[in-house]
Formats: sequence, C-alpha cells, structure tokens
Amino acid sequence: MAFAGYTPPGDYRPVRESMGVAFRRNQVQPSDHSVNHSRDENGEREDRRLARAFLWIGIGIGTVAVGAAVAYAVVQAIARANRPPDDPTSQRIQQLIDEANSLLKTLDEQRHSA
Repeated sequence: MAFAGYTPPGDYRPVRESMGVAFRRNQVQPSDHSVNHSRDENGEREDRRLARAFLWIGIGIGTVAVGAAVAYAVVQAIARANRPPDDPTSQRIQQLIDEANSLLKTLDEQRHSA
C-alpha cells in the first residue's frame, strides 16, 4: 500500500500526477519572489561581510609588511653607522692582493697561449 508521493523500497513504478496538479506546482507564486528576494539579500549581505573581512585582513597584512620593511631599513642604517671605517693599511693590503691576482691570471694566460 502506498501513500500519495511515497514509493516503498523496491517499488519503482512511476507516480502519475494529473496535469492540473503538475501545472499548479510549477507556477511561480507572488510569495515565491519575496522569499527568493530575501534569500538574495541575505546572500549579498553575507558576501559583503566576507568582502569586508578580507579587506581588513589585507589591510592588516599590508600594515605588518610595511612595519617589517621599516624595521629592516632601521636595522640596516644602524649597522652601517656602527661599522668602523676601513683603515688605510687594510685597503693597501687588499690592493696588493688584487694586483697579485691579476698578475697570476696574466701569467696563466701567457703559459696557455705559448
């Protein structure tokens, strides 16, 4: 025994409906518009809340990034200010090392070309 709209398990017979009932069920009623409209408004309101939350998250991340960049710049400026100046002796030693390296390179080139 089956009730209207109920199909027992294993009973796969199609349920017949009269044309009038199916037609009335598919018609859009004026009250349906207001329900769908309020759902759309709720969805839009939720979208705006989500967009606002992402906006504030972005602003927060941007603020942190700017703060980190400023802190890095300050640390670099302090490190440069506290660095002792190069003394003339170490500069002269570096010049002699560079000159010796260039002479060795020239000597190697002359050996390979001969």
